[in-house]
Order: sequence, then C-alpha cells, then structure tokens
Amino acid sequence: YIEERSNELLLILKRNCAFNEEELELFSSVILPEIFNNVTEHGLTKFDRGWWVLAQHHPRTGIVSICIADNGIGIRKSLCTGPQGQMIMGECADLPENEGMLIEKAIKQNVSGAMDSAEPSAPDLLKLQLRSSFPRGSRRGMGLSRIKEACETLGITLTIMSNTGYYRYAPG
Repeated sequence: YIEERSNELLLILKRNCAFNEEELELFSSVILPEIFNNVTEHGLTKFDRGWWVLAQHHPRTGIVSICIADNGIGIRKSLCTGPQGQMIMGECADLPENEGMLIEKAIKQNVSGAMDSAEPSAPDLLKLQLRSSFPRGSRRGMGLSRIKEACETLGITLTIMSNTGYYRYAPG
C-alpha cells in the first residue's frame, strides 16, 4: 500500500511541478519513506482507523500540496511516553500548549518517541552517534530532521500539525 501511494504521489509531482529527476529522487528516497515510517510507527494504534494521503495540484498557482494524516496519539504524547520521556519532560512539560514546542524538539536529531530509541546520557553522545555504529534504536529520532533538510534542499515548505500545536518551516 505504501509503495502504491508513493508512486501515485511521484506521478502527481512529475506531471505538475518543476522538480528535475534528482529532486524527485530526493523526495522519493528521503521525504516519502520518512513520512510513511513515522505514520506507521507513531500514527497507528490498536484503536486507529488508518492513515490517509491527500494530494492536490492547484493549477492557478502551480502549487502541489500533499497531506499525510493519521489519527495516532500525537507527537507530544509519543515523545512524553517514550523512553526519552523523562528527559524531554525535564525540558518541556507534557501540556497541550507545549505541543508546537515539542514538535520542534522532535525535529532535532536523536529525539524520538519510538519504544526502541535510546536515551542520550551526555551532550557529546549525539556527536558520537552520528559518527559511530550503535545498537538498534540508538540512532532513532532522525526522521523529521531528514525531512526538514530535504525540504530545505528542494525549497518546499514543511508544516507539521499534531493535536493542539504545529511547526512550520519555509526555506529561504
């Protein structure tokens, strides 16, 4: 199902945007897999009703907008209930009004709500993790930062909404 949705999105982009082959490859090899990994890992619960992909081409403006939506517990709850929860809550309380701040924190490298992520023990550990091989889960939490970097390279806006907060990044 994910591969089918990815191919449909790429076809919309090929038909309606000015991305060259290299840019389409970046979109399809970084942005889509990271988004779909996040939605399947964090957006699905035993109570879920699935997730959705919405794409639209706006002919008058030439804009292609893509929305991936789920009905998971949200970024705030994912971060605060995961293994890094205590560290994260020490910096930002688990309150609805902090949702946007927690989304921004999730974009920083190695911050994850995944159950197999590692809790950093020292500030220098992040530098080591980027250079070394660590046990499963120790390099988790890089998906949103990879998406943001790819959006910057492609010159596209990224907006993340979760329950009561949002984060918006517009390059340039």
